[in-house]
Amino acid sequence: MEDARAKMWKLALAKERNPSLTAALVFGTPNDDDITLSDKQRDRLNSNVGELQQEAAHRSVEFSKVHTVGAAAARVVELA
Repeated sequence: MEDARAKMWKLALAKERNPSLTAALVFGTPNDDDITLSDKQRDRLNSNVGELQQEAAHRSVEFSKVHTVGAAAARVVELA
């Protein structure tokens, strides 16, 4: 969370300096049905992602939640 917030802050700052930029945070998470997560971990993860989505919307940063490296790469290509 701390790293994601720091990166989002940097993206928002860059967008303030150049409004024509597209600022996006691609955030990797396990699948919601991942068997390695306990219910408590899953709830906390969903809560954290929700907080990040709200902060991203507030800062005009696009937020993309992905589950695989391939999905992250595809999202970056879409944004380019």
